[in-house]
Amino acid sequence: MATAIKAAWAYVLTQETGKTDVLFGQVTNCRGILPDGGEGMVGMCLNTTAVLVEVKPTNRVRDLLAMVQQQHIKSVEYETNDWFDIVARSTSWSADTDLDSGVLHENFPTLHEMTLGNATGQMIEPIFEDSKWTRHLLITFPGPQGLVTFFVTRKGALDNTMAEGLVPTFNDTLVRFLDVIGPVR
Repeated sequence: MATAIKAAWAYVLTQETGKTDVLFGQVTNCRGILPDGGEGMVGMCLNTTAVLVEVKPTNRVRDLLAMVQQQHIKSVEYETNDWFDIVARSTSWSADTDLDSGVLHENFPTLHEMTLGNATGQMIEPIFEDSKWTRHLLITFPGPQGLVTFFVTRKGALDNTMAEGLVPTFNDTLVRFLDVIGPVR
């Protein structure tokens, strides 16, 4: 599902910007690659991995999905590298270059109950708030009626009509992409 979400977001960005190459971030959970002894670590282990997609008018949906998946496989070993370190060491960009948008796909339902020792909690909505946050963020997760999608944007950064239109445009694109590849299990 995450591959289809990234491919659909890339397609939407190319349509909105008129560019064929788009770069955005994917928020990754780095818990699967903790150092030895890190299993007891408390807190989030999130990082943002760059996703660079070239969407040509001649691309078929299956080809786009395969390209996004192959890029993901190649990037897994680098998912703990800090974005600004990558910019500084691997590009000629200004050191403060940041990603303008990102995607976060949670693969667990919103009402996931968690237990830690004697404490029990329930996740209502995966919302991250940071007054210094600069990226637009497309967030998806399974809900009781299907995939839930919302878009967090910086205040005043996008025209309201455009920002409000991105979610239905993304959802329509994702449905079209999934129709091409068949049922997702």
